Amino acid sequence: FATPGNVIAMLYSVGMWGDIDILKVDVDGMECPLLFATLAGHVVRPKIVVVELSPHIPPPFEFCRHPHPDWPHPDWPKESGDAGHMSPFSDQNFPTCSVTYAVRQLLQAGYFLYKFNGDNAVFLREGAVAQAVEAAEEIRFPVDEVACYTLASAYGFFPPEYTQEWLLPADPYQTLGYIWGNIT
Repeated sequence: FATPGNVIAMLYSVGMWGDIDILKVDVDGMECPLLFATLAGHVVRPKIVVVELSPHIPPPFEFCRHPHPDWPHPDWPKESGDAGHMSPFSDQNFPTCSVTYAVRQLLQAGYFLYKFNGDNAVFLREGAVAQAVEAAEEIRFPVDEVACYTLASAYGFFPPEYTQEWLLPADPYQTLGYIWGNIT
């Protein structure tokens, strides 16, 4: 399987390099490190990046699960039904990274957040941003990740209580407790 350490060689081996229109990354658990390694290698330059992100960790909190040589461990259950346990690295249990973390990392690579639907985010490279603004004049970049997150919540992609939990408490430790509850 693809890892941040081998993704560049894998892309070369299948003849994929240069400018491409869209890159979609959805590997259920290591999307962000895999995407960042791909873009850092300058092998492909997508106009549009679509990546699965975690709705469990709201803005402005940053989180990213980084790769480890023991992941996935062969003794871990593969499915939620195996031995009555949820795999410790299932997509739901340990999400890949937060919206804010992805926004910060991808901005350094020249990509801007465009949309987030509660599962996937769309990022546009600088040239594609100009085309998006031209096509829909009401769009202003950079798009705010808090607005994208709350809009996804308003459309029912996850319960509005989640948004209220992190938005309303005055105590940040209480908010962190809610986030921990969302991912465990």
